[in-house]
Order: sequence, then structure tokens, then C-alpha cells
Amino acid sequence: MPSAVSPPTDHITGDQWWTDYQPVSYELTSKRGTPTEFASMVSTYPAVPYTQSVILSPIRLDGLADLATDTSSNVRTKETAYGNDLISNGVKGFRLDSAKSMNPADIASVLAGLSSEVYITQEVIYGADQAVNPSEYTGNVQGDVMEFRFASTLQSAFLGSGLSILENIDADGWTAGSSANVFVADHDTERSASSLNYSCPDNSYTNAHVFLLGYDYGTPTVLSSYEFSSYDQGAPNNGTGTCIGNTGEGGCVSDWQSPSSELIGFGRGSAGFVAINNQNSDWDATFTSQLAGGSYCDVTSGNLTNNACTGTEVTVSSGGDISVTVPSYGAIAIHTGAMIS
Repeated sequence: MPSAVSPPTDHITGDQWWTDYQPVSYELTSKRGTPTEFASMVSTYPAVPYTQSVILSPIRLDGLADLATDTSSNVRTKETAYGNDLISNGVKGFRLDSAKSMNPADIASVLAGLSSEVYITQEVIYGADQAVNPSEYTGNVQGDVMEFRFASTLQSAFLGSGLSILENIDADGWTAGSSANVFVADHDTERSASSLNYSCPDNSYTNAHVFLLGYDYGTPTVLSSYEFSSYDQGAPNNGTGTCIGNTGEGGCVSDWQSPSSELIGFGRGSAGFVAINNQNSDWDATFTSQLAGGSYCDVTSGNLTNNACTGTEVTVSSGGDISVTVPSYGAIAIHTGAMIS
């Protein structure tokens, strides 16, 4: 599962988060570190395990300098070389910032010269007020497009409309799952109140990620972010963070169960099962699943280490039934990779 980091290039001065998006060269030196430190960070993360997706800013907007990607083959060649430099440092993908403001053919030209196949996601927003449509970009080499409607629907579901609306979340003509990049928030939406963020009530931000990683639609990415008290506040420069890990991948969504609008449970065939409780009391439930009988470790509360669960153990009967208490504003998630033998 890709996780995005900020643009690593040299940029204008300033502690604000958005200075990262105003590069002044292709050098991998920024307020976050040196080229050596960047390479060390990237090489560390595959063991976490997830891959890195670096944000590229190939153009400048809002009156800023334009790199002339649309008119200069030299610029496109330089952008490809920059991408290959990052790939040589171990980067596994790119998020193309403001891709909607670039011609899809120009993007394809830049991507075609990359030295290896990596994950590509493009920022193209759907809407009546938008000049382009995400469907115009889905044919770009290996590129996905960011499906912002997924994020806004999660926000609506967890903050009022009810989780039951998520059963067929992708059935309204959205980008096909094979071309969609889905997420709970990005660096813009978390500040503009157009998605959930870490400050939302009732554990909704965490539980939305449980849904994101458990549901069968698109390629999920997780924003590596931080707490902030003002719009411009930049990232902290000390301390450590905790990342959300992968849950099991498997078949299509199955066994959807929703006794009320704020309670949902669903499976991923024989690979896993998720239940989310968005109400202020515990939910005692028995679910039907396709999982094999046995004991599993709930990966929302702990990890399977040396065949022992550091969190809650969940028992699945020989017939696939799961009897469990889902805590208030909490979740459970089990999968075959966390089965206790």
C-alpha cells in the first residue's frame, strides 16, 4: 500500500507546509534533509511494510513560474530524469500534483521514459466546475487518478449520513476501481474541511482508514501527516510517528451486514472480515463470514507476534460465524495473515 511523502526537492524558504510545493531546483535537498537522508528513509520503509509515493510538482500555478512542460521537450526530458533519480533512490511511485492542469499527453510523455514501472496517481478532481474530467487521464501509462468523491463520501458517512451508505460506495459512476486511487484525506482536504482529518470526533478518522483498507475498491493510499493548529503550520522536525499497517488482501466485498445506519460488517471472501461501530455504545454481534474456523488477531487493537496476539483475539467458528463485541466508535479487522496457529 503506497504512502505519500512531501516533495523532496529544494524549495523556497519558509516553515509553512506549502513551501514544499514551490521547488526551485531538482536537487534532493530540502528542509527535511539531504539526498543521503532521503535515500536512507526510502530504503528503510519497505520493511514496514509499505512503499513510498513521492509527490511531484511538475508545474506552477496561481501566478507562479511555469516549467513549460507543454511546450518544451527539454523540460519533459528533465522531469523524466528527475523521476529516474528518485527511482534510483528506491522510490516506488509518484503522485502528480495538479495533474488536472497538464495535458494528459504531456504527462504520458514524461512517464514513458521512466526506468521502471512504478505506481502513478494523478490529482484530477471531478466536478461540474472543473475544466477536465478524471476519465481523460485514466489511460496515462500506468496512471491512476485520485477519487476525491471517495473521501467526501467517507466524511459524510462518518459525520452524519450513516455508515450504511457505504455498501455500494462505488456504484454511482465513479472512476473504475482498476484506475482509482482512494484515500481518507490528502494534504489539501485535511485543511479545507472537505474530508475527515485527525481532529474529527468519535474516532472517525481512524475508523475511516479501517474501511479504506478493508473495502474492495481502488488502490488505497494513506496520508503521513501531523497535528496542526493553523492552516500554514509546517511539520514537526522531531519525534516519531506511527503508521497504519496493511490488512489482508483478498476477494470482492462479501457478507455485508448492517442492522442500523451506524453499524456495518463485511468480508473479503475467505481472506478477511471488518466490522465498524459508529455509535456511542458497544455492539454485541454475530457475523456470517467465509473465513476458516480458528483464532485470529484483531489488527486494529494489536499485532500477531510469535504466534501471540498483542490485542484482541477473535474466534471464528467452523461454520464461519464470528461472535464479537465491537467497541463504541471502534472497529475490528481480522484476516488470514493474522491467524493464530
